Amino acid sequence: RIVRLVGVIRDWANKN
Repeated sequence: RIVRLVGVIRDWANKN
């Protein structure tokens, strides 16, 4: 599964 990736994408999207 790609749970960590989702967290990173969510954080990056929130920052961007």
